[in-house]
Amino acid sequence: FLYIKRGLLERREATIPLARIQAIRISEGVLRQPFGLAAVRVESAGYGEDAGVSTMLFPLLPRHEAQEFLSQATPEFAVNPALRPLPRRALGRYIFRAVFGYLILALAAALVSFLVFGSAVGFLALFLVPPAALYGWLAYRDAGWAFEQDRLVVRYRSLGRKTAIAPRRRLQSREVLRSPFQRRVRLATFLAEVASGSGGSSLRVTDLDAGAAESLVGDLGPRGAGT
Repeated sequence: FLYIKRGLLERREATIPLARIQAIRISEGVLRQPFGLAAVRVESAGYGEDAGVSTMLFPLLPRHEAQEFLSQATPEFAVNPALRPLPRRALGRYIFRAVFGYLILALAAALVSFLVFGSAVGFLALFLVPPAALYGWLAYRDAGWAFEQDRLVVRYRSLGRKTAIAPRRRLQSREVLRSPFQRRVRLATFLAEVASGSGGSSLRVTDLDAGAAESLVGDLGPRGAGT
């Protein structure tokens, strides 16, 4: 069993069977990452009459100590392989997705400002576009995956950078998704699901090489008994 106790003013405790842990997520928030800090979250399936949980395992620790911490608390998830990066042709898609919404917002603000107030001050909203493009580049740079020692590791960026670790045998599903735009540039989205809480939790890598995505699904497929 994994026994978790935390809180200063309000004490919270949880006991989770190690066999029920489905995935571990290491989160490096925008305020944590510059200082080399991370939080570790555990996701577990339900057992008996208890529902599954997604709960904080450790709220703050140096990122370089995360693997040592996992080796003591949850040894099955203590793996830190070199991740495979995305192909260069995926960079444009990451930047486009990050910039598109801000660009529409900036153009709308500029148009309203000019037509209603007769001012060009709305064009200042265009200054939001370069930071959005930088975020797209960071999301591309941070994304990656690996399958080593029978464990899947994926890294991605929502706002902060996150790393998810799940043993192959814990994956409930795995699939490859392709939009028409991805097909044109031979890219795909890899998606795997683990049980967590009342539903499921996903491990996703967007815009990896289509051939690599198919190979990864094959590597993660069910194996016969004794393998």
